Amino acid sequence: MNTWKLAKRIKMPPQNVSRAAAWLLLGAVGVVTLSPIGMRPVTQAPVSLERLGAFALIGAAFCYAYPKHRYAILISLIGLTAFLEIAQNYVPGRHGRLSDGLLKALGAFLGVTLTTLIAHRERMK
Repeated sequence: MNTWKLAKRIKMPPQNVSRAAAWLLLGAVGVVTLSPIGMRPVTQAPVSLERLGAFALIGAAFCYAYPKHRYAILISLIGLTAFLEIAQNYVPGRHGRLSDGLLKALGAFLGVTLTTLIAHRERMK
Protein backbone atom coordinates (compact mmCIF):
# COMPACT_ATOMS: atom_id res chain seq x y z
CA MET A 1 0.00 0.00 0.00
CA ASN A 2 1.43 3.37 -0.92
CA THR A 3 2.01 6.11 1.64
CA TRP A 4 -0.82 8.35 0.49
CA LYS A 5 -3.43 5.58 0.67
CA LEU A 6 -2.19 4.71 4.13
CA ALA A 7 -2.40 8.37 5.15
CA LYS A 8 -6.00 8.60 3.95
CA ARG A 9 -6.87 5.37 5.71
CA ILE A 10 -5.63 6.62 9.08
CA LYS A 11 -6.92 10.15 8.37
CA MET A 12 -3.49 11.79 8.42
CA PRO A 13 -2.73 14.59 5.95
CA PRO A 14 -0.06 13.48 3.42
CA GLN A 15 2.15 16.41 4.38
CA ASN A 16 2.32 15.08 7.95
CA VAL A 17 3.42 11.70 6.61
CA SER A 18 6.13 13.42 4.54
CA ARG A 19 7.32 15.38 7.54
CA ALA A 20 7.43 12.31 9.75
CA ALA A 21 9.37 10.41 7.08
CA ALA A 22 11.89 13.25 6.67
CA TRP A 23 12.54 13.50 10.40
CA LEU A 24 12.79 9.71 10.78
CA LEU A 25 15.33 9.55 7.94
CA LEU A 26 17.36 12.32 9.53
CA GLY A 27 17.24 10.62 12.93
CA ALA A 28 18.26 7.28 11.48
CA VAL A 29 21.24 8.77 9.66
CA GLY A 30 22.26 10.67 12.80
CA VAL A 31 22.15 7.52 14.91
CA VAL A 32 24.05 5.45 12.34
CA THR A 33 26.64 8.18 11.89
CA LEU A 34 27.32 8.57 15.60
CA SER A 35 27.13 4.88 16.56
CA PRO A 36 30.19 2.67 16.88
CA ILE A 37 31.37 1.47 13.48
CA GLY A 38 30.28 -2.10 14.22
CA MET A 39 26.64 -0.98 14.38
CA ARG A 40 26.75 0.63 10.94
CA PRO A 41 24.55 -1.17 8.42
CA VAL A 42 26.50 -2.60 5.51
CA THR A 43 25.21 -2.72 1.95
CA GLN A 44 26.78 -3.81 -1.30
CA ALA A 45 27.03 -0.19 -2.48
CA PRO A 46 30.24 1.81 -2.13
CA VAL A 47 30.33 3.82 1.11
CA SER A 48 30.64 7.08 -0.82
CA LEU A 49 27.47 6.31 -2.75
CA GLU A 50 25.67 5.46 0.51
CA ARG A 51 26.65 8.82 2.01
CA LEU A 52 25.68 10.78 -1.09
CA GLY A 53 22.41 8.90 -1.51
CA ALA A 54 21.38 9.15 2.13
CA PHE A 55 21.76 12.92 2.21
CA ALA A 56 20.17 13.35 -1.22
CA LEU A 57 17.17 11.41 0.07
CA ILE A 58 17.04 13.48 3.25
CA GLY A 59 17.28 16.72 1.27
CA ALA A 60 14.51 15.63 -1.07
CA ALA A 61 12.32 14.42 1.79
CA PHE A 62 12.62 17.70 3.69
CA CYS A 63 11.98 19.78 0.56
CA TYR A 64 8.89 17.75 -0.20
CA ALA A 65 7.69 18.07 3.40
CA TYR A 66 8.52 21.78 3.73
CA PRO A 67 8.38 23.16 0.17
CA LYS A 68 8.56 26.83 1.17
CA HIS A 69 11.84 26.41 3.04
CA ARG A 70 14.21 24.88 0.50
CA TYR A 71 17.11 27.27 1.04
CA ALA A 72 16.90 26.98 4.82
CA ILE A 73 16.80 23.21 4.45
CA LEU A 74 19.92 23.21 2.30
CA ILE A 75 21.85 25.46 4.68
CA SER A 76 20.70 23.42 7.68
CA LEU A 77 21.69 20.12 6.10
CA ILE A 78 25.12 21.44 5.15
CA GLY A 79 25.58 22.61 8.73
CA LEU A 80 24.40 19.22 9.96
CA THR A 81 26.98 17.42 7.83
CA ALA A 82 29.71 19.53 9.43
CA PHE A 83 28.33 18.82 12.91
CA LEU A 84 28.14 15.06 12.28
CA GLU A 85 31.69 14.89 10.94
CA ILE A 86 33.04 16.81 13.93
CA ALA A 87 30.95 14.76 16.38
CA GLN A 88 32.31 11.50 14.95
CA ASN A 89 35.71 12.45 16.35
CA TYR A 90 34.26 11.95 19.84
CA VAL A 91 32.92 8.45 19.13
CA PRO A 92 35.42 5.66 19.82
CA GLY A 93 36.50 3.99 16.60
CA ARG A 94 35.00 6.70 14.39
CA HIS A 95 36.64 9.63 12.66
CA GLY A 96 35.25 12.62 10.85
CA ARG A 97 36.74 13.53 7.50
CA LEU A 98 36.35 16.66 5.45
CA SER A 99 35.92 14.55 2.29
CA ASP A 100 33.03 12.61 3.87
CA GLY A 101 31.37 15.84 4.97
CA LEU A 102 31.73 17.37 1.52
CA LEU A 103 30.20 14.28 -0.06
CA LYS A 104 27.25 14.40 2.34
CA ALA A 105 26.80 18.13 1.65
CA LEU A 106 26.87 17.41 -2.08
CA GLY A 107 24.17 14.77 -1.56
CA ALA A 108 22.01 17.27 0.31
CA PHE A 109 22.55 19.82 -2.45
CA LEU A 110 21.57 17.30 -5.13
CA GLY A 111 18.45 16.23 -3.24
CA VAL A 112 17.30 19.81 -2.68
CA THR A 113 18.15 20.85 -6.26
CA LEU A 114 16.39 17.88 -7.85
CA THR A 115 13.28 18.42 -5.74
CA THR A 116 13.28 22.12 -6.59
CA LEU A 117 13.61 21.42 -10.31
CA ILE A 118 10.78 18.88 -10.22
CA ALA A 119 8.55 21.30 -8.31
CA HIS A 120 9.34 24.07 -10.81
CA ARG A 121 8.55 21.75 -13.70
CA GLU A 122 5.21 20.79 -12.11
CA ARG A 123 4.29 24.48 -11.73
CA MET A 124 5.05 25.09 -15.39
CA LYS A 125 2.56 22.45 -16.58
